[in-house]
This record gives sequence, structure tokens and C-alpha cells, in this order.
Amino acid sequence: MQITGGTIMTNRLPVSHFNFPVEKIKTGYYSDAYFLRTEEILNSDNHHPRVLMQVFQRETQILCGIDEVIALIKTCAHNPENIIIHALHDGDTIAPWETLLTIEGDLADFAHLETIYLGILARQSRIATNVRKVVEAANGKSVLFFPARYDSYVTQEEDGYAAMIGGLKAFPQMLMQKRLVVLV
Repeated sequence: MQITGGTIMTNRLPVSHFNFPVEKIKTGYYSDAYFLRTEEILNSDNHHPRVLMQVFQRETQILCGIDEVIALIKTCAHNPENIIIHALHDGDTIAPWETLLTIEGDLADFAHLETIYLGILARQSRIATNVRKVVEAANGKSVLFFPARYDSYVTQEEDGYAAMIGGLKAFPQMLMQKRLVVLV
């Protein structure tokens, strides 16, 4: 399946663009328990192997959320200065099993983040991909996007960004319109 159109971001969003509950994240509040157990075992055994984590999707998708993931790692990992990140860009079309992100470092420094960054990528990429399909099917006609009516207001900005990556050009929420113009 070929997916075309939309916005490909070539510049990264700054880390300061995102507002994470850092202490909650670092304590594992949003993490699956087995990732916390992994960190606990590695630290208690003083075992700190350097690993290379590869992240991929199983389907053709429009990548979105990658800048938020990079910011998450830089903000909420333990010893983020020792972690090397390589990533594609928001808006890139990714093929099944294509590596979209690598994280290299001590697993104990970032294992607690896996649940969160996979969730960010899954949601944002799903929205960008679905919007892209709708925009293509509309064949030049206007497409309306009303995310606030079906979900929590706290997801509006990220969902709106993903919709923009997917190819949407207009938003009903004025604040979102102003905020997204700055990003492009």
C-alpha cells in the first residue's frame, strides 16, 4: 500500500515543546510492571549491558509521535546523556518491520519508558495514517476534524498534530490552528 501526501517534518520539535510529568514517569507510574522489574534486576545485580533497541511497526503507516518519543527519552530516562537515539521523521511512510527508531544505551536507564513510547507512537501513527487515508479519499475536498468531541481534551494537541502530519489543513479549535502553524 502506498500512502502519499501529508506533511513530513524535517526539523525536530524542541524538547521544550512537550510537558511530561517527569517524576511520575521516572518512578514507573505509567510503565508496565515487567519493565520496572527489569530495571530493578539489572540495578541490583550491577549488570549494565549496552543494548540496541529497535522499534518497528507491523503495517505500512505514517510515522508520527517520534519527536515526542525523543523528548520523552531525553527528559525522563535515567542518564539520558549516555543514550544514543536515531530516528526517522514524523510524516515518513514506514514499511512493515522497517526500523523507525533505535535507542542505544544501558537498558536500566530507559526500560521504564517502553510502555509510554510505544503508546505514543501507536496512537499518533494510527491517527496520521487514518487521516491520510481520509484526505486521499476526499480527493481535494475539505475534511473536518473534531477530536475534542470523542476523546479527552488532553489529547487534542497531539491528535491535531498527528492529523496535520496526515494531511489535514484546517482545525475547528482556534488554539490548535495557531499552535500548529508555528510547527510547520
